Amino acid sequence: MSSCIEQEATMTKELLAALEPRHIREEKLVARRRQNALKELEGMISAWVNEVRPEGYPPSSGCRLLTCGSYILGVNDSRSDIDCLCVVPHFISHDDFFTDFCEILRDTPQAAEVCGIPEAFVPIIKMKYRGFDVDLLFAQVTHADIPEDIGEQLMEDKNILGLESKTN
Repeated sequence: MSSCIEQEATMTKELLAALEPRHIREEKLVARRRQNALKELEGMISAWVNEVRPEGYPPSSGCRLLTCGSYILGVNDSRSDIDCLCVVPHFISHDDFFTDFCEILRDTPQAAEVCGIPEAFVPIIKMKYRGFDVDLLFAQVTHADIPEDIGEQLMEDKNILGLESKTN
């Protein structure tokens, strides 16, 4: 483990220890509901990606839904939103995501208050999914198949070179 990662792990432990007496962390039942909602949302996105994938691409192309912000740090409470980065293959465009997928979300009973903001500096879909506030960011990568470890890969400069500042 690199010293930078070790330092981050130590700092995270210290932060969690400082927050514990203040009861800022959410209850386990709510946390489990959030995890289930995220798995369901990732499955929905993956099904859509496989539905629109061009012929010749493997059905496993799918997507990855990466959490970030307070949720991934474990410092969220029941009122916190869930910040997510939706990583999709190169054949899914910015327009596909903010038109077609946004419309699918609007037609989904589990999603409410769906608002796509594609023209924002950081394009985002804001919604409530199964009662949780979700901020969904879009990232298109050059891969046709999204590997399980894409989160770690995105931390390396060589894997994000060539991406536009607003992924198309």
